Amino acid sequence: MKNIQKSILSFFVIVFLSANATCQIQASSVTDSNVKKEKRKKKKKYRLPKIDLSHWKVTLPIGKPDEVKPPEILDYANNDVLK
Repeated sequence: MKNIQKSILSFFVIVFLSANATCQIQASSVTDSNVKKEKRKKKKKYRLPKIDLSHWKVTLPIGKPDEVKPPEILDYANNDVLK
């Protein structure tokens, strides 16, 4: 009787472990495909149009309105006065 119980117990343990391993393999394959999709999104490069800013001006309405004209407008993102 004890021999049969041991064999049944070992059978269920083996079935449980193999099912657990199968689920882990499937979960890791899903995460791998998500990583590949994210990498593909990062590889896309966007081309920005070349805009001629030589005839533009920007007016900032904060306090006293400040006007920024070329060539200062070309460095708009790095200009401390405009931040």
